[in-house]
Amino acid sequence: MVLVKSACGFFRRIVKHILKEITIKKRLTLFFSLLVILPILTLGIAGYVMLSTNSRDITVKHKFELSRSALEEILAIKEMRENFSEKLLTNIFYVNYDENPNNDNHIVDAMQYKSQYYAGDVSRYELIAEINELLRAMMDKDNIKDIVIVGNSGVEFKTSRTMMPLADNQQFKSSFLYKSIMDGEGRNVWVPLNKDIFAYPGAASSKVPYLYLGRSINIWEDGIVKNIGYYIIQLKYERFENVLKRISTGLGEFSLLLDGSGMIMSHSLKAENIGKILDKDILDNIEGKEGYFTTHIKEETDSADVGGNIPRNSFFDGNAENLDAMQRSLRYRDKEERVFEKSRKYLVMFVRDSESGWSIVQYTPYENIMIKSKDIRNFTLILLLACIAIASMFSLILTKNITNPIISLKKAMESFGEGNFRLRVEEDREDEIGRLQHSFNVMANEIRTLLDRIEEAHLQQRKLELNMLEYHINPHFLYNTLDSINWMAQKSGNTDISEIVTALARFFRIGLSHGKEVVKISEEIDHAYYYLTISKIRYKDCLNFEIDVDDSILEYKTLKIILQPIVENAIKYGIYKNRKDQLIQIKGHWGQNEDEIILEVIDNGKGMSREKLYAVKQAIYDQTENGFYSGGIGLKNVNQRIRLYYGESYGLNIESEPGKGTRVIIRIPAVK
Repeated sequence: MVLVKSACGFFRRIVKHILKEITIKKRLTLFFSLLVILPILTLGIAGYVMLSTNSRDITVKHKFELSRSALEEILAIKEMRENFSEKLLTNIFYVNYDENPNNDNHIVDAMQYKSQYYAGDVSRYELIAEINELLRAMMDKDNIKDIVIVGNSGVEFKTSRTMMPLADNQQFKSSFLYKSIMDGEGRNVWVPLNKDIFAYPGAASSKVPYLYLGRSINIWEDGIVKNIGYYIIQLKYERFENVLKRISTGLGEFSLLLDGSGMIMSHSLKAENIGKILDKDILDNIEGKEGYFTTHIKEETDSADVGGNIPRNSFFDGNAENLDAMQRSLRYRDKEERVFEKSRKYLVMFVRDSESGWSIVQYTPYENIMIKSKDIRNFTLILLLACIAIASMFSLILTKNITNPIISLKKAMESFGEGNFRLRVEEDREDEIGRLQHSFNVMANEIRTLLDRIEEAHLQQRKLELNMLEYHINPHFLYNTLDSINWMAQKSGNTDISEIVTALARFFRIGLSHGKEVVKISEEIDHAYYYLTISKIRYKDCLNFEIDVDDSILEYKTLKIILQPIVENAIKYGIYKNRKDQLIQIKGHWGQNEDEIILEVIDNGKGMSREKLYAVKQAIYDQTENGFYSGGIGLKNVNQRIRLYYGESYGLNIESEPGKGTRVIIRIPAVK
């Protein structure tokens, strides 16, 4: 008895010493493998043998998950290509619109009329070259082979010069693809073909399968819809095929992709069958969102010959070359006890998207589902007893070794959460818990640093608010004085003085805003407008300005007085005083996402060298008191106000080139 106790004590000390040296990950792995994983695994294997009758449901569930995932991936690809189709239509028909806002109908004219020149003396040849170049720039060469736009006038815009013309090709106009596009009435139409319609007859690529996404191009004219042509995007076939191959990895398995009409869009084995319609009896079984049924395929039927007129219970094997080895002497009976000589039973599963009608149909040989190992029954029973004994012995040791330091760390965190920010834990381990202790100490130091930064930020904000107060003057005295000057100017007939005084009064009225810190973007634009009006009167013919702001952002809020200081800097440092072609532009539009707004101040003045631009940016982004400028409250002041109010991801950015001008970009969140 004493010997047993001594051995147990020695074993306990050995385990404790070993566990102290290894990582917590290894300890947890050991614990769960002995206490949880091994018993569950062995029970799972034994249970699988006892519940083999349910194996079909387990496999079907797994294959349904694969099919759902594959269908989601295919629908995502489909949506991506259709979005590209929309982008193509938008970009092509608005090409160069920014530079030629009155001539945006060149392409429409070219697709309708056979003319050598269009509005603005744009030649047919120049237009075709420009659009061809744009198409090539837009094309994703990894997924798209070619693009062609064909007008009723016979004009063709295309990505490759070697493409066969389609405009006057009567054989193409009688094809299923052309009729489908025209019948689509402006909707996206998908058609799979076992040939390259853009290749000349006899070309090596003419027999290569492709997917075609087409659409008729319609315009409104005199209150009616008028067709002016169509376009076709030639997509590489392998994208859908590879998705189907990934879910058809078992022996004899294959998958099909069908559209809403039952047409085979893709086949995991033989592309020759794309474009065919699946047999109606089979399609009748594909109802609802998903399901499965069984059928038999005769041995002599080529599994890849999927198409129309396939008889009921006459299907195909996924790997025809393996039929002899797999089906020799096979006999199967269906529910009606009919015998099929040398046939193979298949489980047919389908997943269908109700919105698009597209579906994936997967064929799995029935023996793939039922074949499982049966020689582990006795072994699992013995292993289960061993696992229970081992788990009981190790559970107590591992539990204490893992939980005690975690509890200690938990208490330290609770004390820290109650406000004891100077608390630190002792780092007395070298495993993952020791790293947690170290991470806690690092976190505590960072939180303390952040609190110090927040306090410093509040101090800076108060300083900025004082700067803003100094910028303001007594509004009542100012307005009364300006009204008096305006009245005197009008009485004396001096309209220039009246105009500049009126603009100045409105400028200060918006700038003061009754002490409000945030105003509408429309008010901020007006504030800059009146400042530019005053400056234009001051500089006469040396300064012009333009304001182009998206109407949809005018009602959103912004910090006030963020544009005027930038405009002031542009006039003071960027404008030549003896040139008459100088322009300041103010633009406002949505950012890349509709949760942010971009305001821009652009001048075509002196610009800055790379070194000077770098120095200006350093001064603006500097967190110290340096970097303020004499124009307005300063670029740095504007940048700091925005970052303090909205967060550090917002603020100013500057772009400039010597002799070409400067662009200051303000990024703020979209807040109403």
